[in-house]
Amino acid sequence: MNLLKKIANDLVKALSIGIAAGCILGAIVFIVAYIAYGLSVAIEAAKDGLFLTIGLMTLFLAGSIISKGHDISKKTNGSYTKYFKILSFRYVIALVDVGLIIVAAVLDYLI
Repeated sequence: MNLLKKIANDLVKALSIGIAAGCILGAIVFIVAYIAYGLSVAIEAAKDGLFLTIGLMTLFLAGSIISKGHDISKKTNGSYTKYFKILSFRYVIALVDVGLIIVAAVLDYLI
């Protein structure tokens, strides 16, 4: 039961980081585009910026999965293990990517 609690805690943390990063990135792109072009272009730019970031993170994740002989967690000195007790680096990146997808999907639905 304790293991399930740690896994659920790691899942919530990773998704929360992804959603927070998506909101911050979307807000930054929105503000810059709003100042330069106006409201309608700013909303589209925020959505496009999020989808571009999702694509790049998915590409990074695929590259780390393909190079499975190289352990990324050893290169980070396990610094993320202070925050994530069970999940590996690849799972954390995948869940952050899912959090970004959630934010982008909500923004796309609002348009």
